[in-house]
Amino acid sequence: NYTHGMSEASVRILESRYRHVAQIATRRYFNPGTESRIPCFTAPDDKQFFARGAISIDPIETQISKLNQALVAGRFFESGDIRVCMLSTDLAYRQNLSVGDTLRFLGVELKIVGLLDPTIVNSQIMDLSGKPITPQTFYRPSLNLDNPDHLLASETIFVPAALARDEIPAPFPAFTVVLTPNRASPEQVSAQATVLRAWLNEARR
Repeated sequence: NYTHGMSEASVRILESRYRHVAQIATRRYFNPGTESRIPCFTAPDDKQFFARGAISIDPIETQISKLNQALVAGRFFESGDIRVCMLSTDLAYRQNLSVGDTLRFLGVELKIVGLLDPTIVNSQIMDLSGKPITPQTFYRPSLNLDNPDHLLASETIFVPAALARDEIPAPFPAFTVVLTPNRASPEQVSAQATVLRAWLNEARR
């Protein structure tokens, strides 16, 4: 659903059903739509700037989209992170921000823990569909619901999944749930092979 995302109930069902057999990454997007922008503020001078959207991601994205490959300063999100964020280097440069600085986003103060190369994010970090992982946007005149584009890294705030899920969940519908099957152990492979051999022997009779 381009505009409303998945229901939280659907996300919980997927997480409950597959958590024992797969690694699960849920991406939540906040895109105010059309020409709207999100006011943000640097701290402590309270200088205002704007973003066009935000994405919340799990630390496990290092194994899925490999967004960490775009990291050029600081670190990627870790388990337990909540009130932190990552920015593209060009957005940080324009606002005179760097790793360790603080900004206010949707009323919440976030510490900048990492900076991302916008060229890599925009051209190399793709979803399974082959599209960028940043939120979809419809404010460019040539685009519509059937032909959506995606925000540039410089227009996006990157926040941890726990922030969107637990502290400011209302604006962040879940648009993507990525399931990555757990790698089977040699013992599991051997056991499954035994089952298949028995099934084939039975089928030949």
